[in-house]
Amino acid sequence: MTVVKIGSIAVLVSLLTGCSSWMEEHERAMDRARAHQWNEMMDKHHNEPGATGPKWQIPNAKSQSYLTYLEQLTQQNIDGLMQASDGLNCQLDDVTSSFVMHQMTPEAIARVRQSTADLVQTEQRGQSITVLSGDCAQGKLNGPVSAVYTDNSYSRTEFFSGETQITGRIDGHFKDGVLHGEARVITIDRSNFNGSWRELRYFNIGVYDNGKPVGDHVNVAGNDDGRSVTVTQHLEQNRALINSWMNGRPNTRYHTLNGQIDGWMEFASAVLKDSPSCYRAGKQLPVTAYCHQIAPSLVQLKRVEAPADYARVESHGEVATAPVSRTPDANTTAASSASAESFTGGTWNVPAVGFYSWLKPPSNATLASANAASYMPKLTTMLAGDVAAQLTPGSQQECVLDADTKSYILFQLTADEHAAQRTAQRKHNFDYDDGAADIIVSQGQCTDGTIQGRFVAHYTHPHRFSTGAYQQISDIYGRVEGQFIDGRLHGELKRIWLQQAKSGSMAATDVGASLVQFNSGQRVQDELQLLAIPNSRSTRVIKTTYRSDGREKLEIWLNGKRQISSVMRNGLNDGFIKYHDPALNNLEQCYRDGVVQQSNSYCQQVGF
Repeated sequence: MTVVKIGSIAVLVSLLTGCSSWMEEHERAMDRARAHQWNEMMDKHHNEPGATGPKWQIPNAKSQSYLTYLEQLTQQNIDGLMQASDGLNCQLDDVTSSFVMHQMTPEAIARVRQSTADLVQTEQRGQSITVLSGDCAQGKLNGPVSAVYTDNSYSRTEFFSGETQITGRIDGHFKDGVLHGEARVITIDRSNFNGSWRELRYFNIGVYDNGKPVGDHVNVAGNDDGRSVTVTQHLEQNRALINSWMNGRPNTRYHTLNGQIDGWMEFASAVLKDSPSCYRAGKQLPVTAYCHQIAPSLVQLKRVEAPADYARVESHGEVATAPVSRTPDANTTAASSASAESFTGGTWNVPAVGFYSWLKPPSNATLASANAASYMPKLTTMLAGDVAAQLTPGSQQECVLDADTKSYILFQLTADEHAAQRTAQRKHNFDYDDGAADIIVSQGQCTDGTIQGRFVAHYTHPHRFSTGAYQQISDIYGRVEGQFIDGRLHGELKRIWLQQAKSGSMAATDVGASLVQFNSGQRVQDELQLLAIPNSRSTRVIKTTYRSDGREKLEIWLNGKRQISSVMRNGLNDGFIKYHDPALNNLEQCYRDGVVQQSNSYCQQVGF
């Protein structure tokens, strides 16, 4: 399941994600700054029709079923699957170890490394394999196997150097130490190049016949910024045909020979490249005669189909329909079938989510908030606990709420304030559809459409956001605990929510919690939000300081590092945005009513 990484613009440029209305626009601005040199080109790519036709589509039902399975798997909490619990006493030989970690022979790995030796020097810094289950004898694995592994290395090139930490898990079938049957591989790749950590996750599945990949292999890769899909069709004569998509759009199409690009590389959009490139044994050729010569024979190659009776990996939850080949231990079953479970309460089901004890927020001193010492331990405890149980409605009462009370529960704004914010955002092509909400008041006194005193409410509603080619589609589940006095929020408000990404969304699922003080319907002091992004195992913290002029100062940290500072009003950037990123030279931009300004005079008046 070797993944070919393509250096096209579509792969290089990060795409935005979002978790709430102001966050979506904020991330959009971050994306613009991070990739400003590519903006004009990418806008053309996203807005033009792009390539169509059979050759740019998922090739067959098998690869589509694999893709559906992996896309749902990316939404699950895989932390439990990646843990190296007590393993078997099993010393593996070199061939078996290579198939566990790389799904190919040691000789094939050596060829791959040799092909890049002139560009990158790699120093291995430790490997480990823990076989969780399987038949291990004389250094070889046989039958159904589950194993986790680590592979640490240090790489140097002319332009950068850094450490790579890989954690992986394989569930598949072996025969005499090589893969034989279906195999699924999950890889978490954390790399630190020139002091900046990045994480990518790879999900792969396909079939092997005595160590050779056959049939269709599918790979889904990425993080919360974007996702790529690769479908590999294995052909005769050690060749393969590969299609790639970036965030749902066709990207590239090419053949390989022994794992290296060999023949034409086609690009789905002329914006990416206006003509195909010609390769031979992984090297781009200045003259294209070779590709013209071999193209007719490549079209004639037949697929190498998987055997009809190949062994299947176990079904994980309701995602796959493969027969179960083995009985996993209880811990593995619980972790792997999380997406199939739901907690029933009130009038809706809450998707099962994880326990986020791995969060790493910045220090209280870094947050520089008087509320940090009190709020952060509470928020951390909320997300480390049973989130699904907290989001599950309990007992309910007959309670018909007026428009303002509903809006306070859902958005912490009056109905008019929320409508005005959405109107302003839509003028800037930020298209929101919050969807009809279901609300259950499980605690509190409900009278004449309002709530009096202390209350607990649960809610759910669909959410859709789009701007240009970007779209976010999700279902939101939330719990709000606070106090109403005279129809307005007053005192401490505690929230926890799940924003569950749906098919077609370019944003990742996130889980968050927040604490803030209200005074007669207005937020005061600092609000702190703590968010877990399970797909990339990332921690985001947002501090919002509410100003007397109606503006909000936002500061955002990602995995403990300060990302952005900005000023907003009515859901739009309205003041300075500063990107705390040396790669962007700590770029500072001035906005007025959501529009970038040519000078900083307006923002200097507004101030930070």
